[in-house]
Amino acid sequence: MGVLYVPGEGYTYGEKTEPLVEENVFIGAERDSRAVPTYEKAKEVLPHPFVDGREDFNDCYDKAWQIAFSNLRTPTEESGFC
Repeated sequence: MGVLYVPGEGYTYGEKTEPLVEENVFIGAERDSRAVPTYEKAKEVLPHPFVDGREDFNDCYDKAWQIAFSNLRTPTEESGFC
């Protein structure tokens, strides 16, 4: 039988029991209050390969970026990800 994993046990940030926690530059970082970018504003600077004769590929690639940006959220202060 394997070892039972208990969420948070031995990997908490509060106790800093995991050595790599010391290297996490995001812990204690100042909150970035800028608005989450939208696909419409970012699409001009995103990489965008074009495959000649495969408009379906190009459309699929573009849709993947739209989906990715639609899943971006501003974290709440309570989450600890601010």
